[in-house]
Amino acid sequence: MRKILILVATTLILPGPAFAQQTGTGAATHPAASTDAADSLFRLGREAVADGDYRRAATLLRQVASKYPSARSAGDALYWQAWALYHEGLDRRTKTVLDEALASVDKLQTSYRGASTAGDAPSLRAQILAAQASLGDARAASDIATEARGLRQERACTGSRSDEETRLAALEGLLNMNADDAVPILKDVLKQRDPCRAELRKRALWLMSQKGGADVVTTMLDVARNDPSEDVRKEAVFWLSQTHAAQAVSALDSILVSATDNGMRKQALFALSQQTGDDRARQAIRGAAENEKMPLEVRKEAVFWLGQSGLADLDYFKTLFRRTSDVELRKQIVFAVSQTKLPQSGAWLLDVAGDKTVDVDVRKDAIFFAGQTGAADVPRLAAVYDQSKGDGAMQDQVLFVLSQRRESAAVDKLMDVAKSDASIERRKQALFWLGQKDDPRVKQFLRDLINK
Repeated sequence: MRKILILVATTLILPGPAFAQQTGTGAATHPAASTDAADSLFRLGREAVADGDYRRAATLLRQVASKYPSARSAGDALYWQAWALYHEGLDRRTKTVLDEALASVDKLQTSYRGASTAGDAPSLRAQILAAQASLGDARAASDIATEARGLRQERACTGSRSDEETRLAALEGLLNMNADDAVPILKDVLKQRDPCRAELRKRALWLMSQKGGADVVTTMLDVARNDPSEDVRKEAVFWLSQTHAAQAVSALDSILVSATDNGMRKQALFALSQQTGDDRARQAIRGAAENEKMPLEVRKEAVFWLGQSGLADLDYFKTLFRRTSDVELRKQIVFAVSQTKLPQSGAWLLDVAGDKTVDVDVRKDAIFFAGQTGAADVPRLAAVYDQSKGDGAMQDQVLFVLSQRRESAAVDKLMDVAKSDASIERRKQALFWLGQKDDPRVKQFLRDLINK
C-alpha cells in the first residue's frame, strides 16, 4: 500500500510534456502556476509604471518575458519594459538604458507580433531613437533622418492609427536635426494637404517654430492663408506668433486685414495680443477695434484683447466709447475697462451707469461691473438707484448689485427701498434680496413688516 501511495505521489509531482513548461531557469512549472506568476509580475510591473518607479517596473517586467516567454502577457511586458526604460533613460540621460529599451521593443516587434501593444511599438521605437539621438547617438539620428525623409513623399491616405503615430514620432525626431536639414523636410510635409495629413502638418508647424530661420515666417504665412484645414490654418497663426521673428507681427497684421474668415481674424488678434512689447502689434489690434468696416465680432474681440493684455488705457477706451453708438461694442468696452482694476475706471463706469442718454443695457453692464470691481461705494450705488427712477430695469440691476455687497449700508438701502419705494415691484425685489442676506437686522425688519 505504501509503495502505491509513493507511486501515485510521484506521478502527480513529476510533470509530463503535456502538463509542464520549461522556465528560464530550467525548472519545470505547472502551466497554471506559470500563468499566475507571469500575471502577477506583469500586474506589479504595470503598477510600478503608474507610480513612476521606472527602474522597479523594468526589473519586474523583464522577468515576465525571460522566465515565462510563452505567457500571454510576455509581449505586452516587453512593450511596458521598453516604455519604462525609455522614461528612465530620458530622465537620467543614460544611453545604455535607452539601448536596452530599444532592444526590448525590437524583440516585441520580432517575436510577439500578436501582442495587444504591437501596434504601438513603432511609435515607441521612434521616440526611443529620438531620445538616443539627443544624447549624440549618430546611428539613431541617421535612422530618424531616414524615416523623416520618407514623410516628404506624398502618398494615399492609408494605414492604421499606429502608422500615423509612427509618422508623428518620426517627425518629432527632427528636433534633434539642425535647421538646415530639418526645415526642408518640414516644408515638404506642409505641402501635403490631404485631410488625413492634418495632424502631421500641425506637428510640423510646431517643429518649424522651434527651428527658426529666414523662411519660416513665409512658410507659416502661406499655410495660414492657404491650407484647406481651418484647424491647421489657426495653428499656423498661433505658432507664427511664437517664432518671435521680426516679420511675424507684419504677417499677423496681414492676416487680420485680408482674411475673410472671422475665426482666422480672431486667432490673429490673439496672436498679436501675445506680442505685448511690440508697438506694431498694439497698433494692429487698435486698428481692428476702430475699423467700422470690420465685422462686429472681430471688433469686439479686438477690444477684449486690448483690455486683457493691457494694450490700451482708460483714455483710449473712453474715446472709443464716444466714437461708437453700437450697443454690443460699447458693452465690450465697459467689460474691458472693468478689467483694468483702476479706481478711475470704476468712477467712469458709474458715470456711464448714470448717463440716461446711454442705452440701458450698456448702463446695466456698467453698474454691474462697477460693483464687481469694488470701486463703487454704496452711497454712489444708492445715488444711481435714486437717479434712475422710472427706469425699472436699471433700478433692478442696482438692487442686485447691492445684494452682492457685504457692507451694512447695502442692507440699509435695501431695507429703505423695501419699506418706502413708490414701486411695489422694486419693493418686492428688495425684499427678495434681503431674504438672501444673513443679517440679524433683516429678520427683525421682516417681522416688523409682517406685524405692521
